[in-house]
Amino acid sequence: MSLEQLPWYERANLDIQEFSAAGVRTFAVVEGKPDSFPVIFLHGLPGGAFIWTSVIKALGRSRLAIAPDLPGWGKSFSRFAKAPPDLSAEGMQRWLKGLLAAQSIQRFDLVAHGDSSWPALDLLLTDPARVRRLSLISAPLWESPARGGVRSKLFGKAKWSPKTISRWVQQNAALSESAKTESQLQFAQLLGTEQGTRTSPTLAEAGTADRIRRYRAALKEYQGAKLLIWGRNDPRAAEKNIAELQAEVEDADIQRIDNAGHFPMLDAPDEVATLEKEFLGE
Repeated sequence: MSLEQLPWYERANLDIQEFSAAGVRTFAVVEGKPDSFPVIFLHGLPGGAFIWTSVIKALGRSRLAIAPDLPGWGKSFSRFAKAPPDLSAEGMQRWLKGLLAAQSIQRFDLVAHGDSSWPALDLLLTDPARVRRLSLISAPLWESPARGGVRSKLFGKAKWSPKTISRWVQQNAALSESAKTESQLQFAQLLGTEQGTRTSPTLAEAGTADRIRRYRAALKEYQGAKLLIWGRNDPRAAEKNIAELQAEVEDADIQRIDNAGHFPMLDAPDEVATLEKEFLGE
């Protein structure tokens, strides 16, 4: 088998585990010293643990990095499950706390991308003391009434399919051509191959005005260090919105990545990896 044919985590030489988290079969990169301070990485949708490769590699083995595929995505999928995974706000909290219990983690650093910022902030609302440092990348921290096209149809109704993933990446990710080429295979394999083509669930809609206000209040009140990153080409991150958030959450370190879209860790892997390594520290 050639290097290109190996799974992405083997090509990157990353350790992986499969375990049950709140009854959900969960696949995760679990890399680094088991007794070191852990950092949890949550990917947005569509996405998988593969988006964190450059950041995890930059941290090295001195930290315990845990990057799961979300329930129903990538390899966190069981063909024996009688019902699709519950990606409601409550279901995501059960799964996330189950993941922490399965890995015997009490306190940790948390890095979340895209819509996974919502379960990250839900945790912050209920148990902020567990999170030492918080980093959000491409977080939708404002109301977005114009959720047109594929995305508006998905929330709370449909599921992701190979066709909708491909269309969303083309229309909304704003990936650079090099990042698109390098990540094409990973995006194409997000729904797994155990049963051939299948669908995966989407997160429940959390972008309502009331929930966004609560999330921003939780972010403002959180006493730990916070790093917020957006690509300048991200169609979901207007300069006006980010400026308003900066005025509201004054102690947050807000970074903009040039020539990057919704997946800055793929468009500018070295720059994002350096920012995260410096932020997460030892």
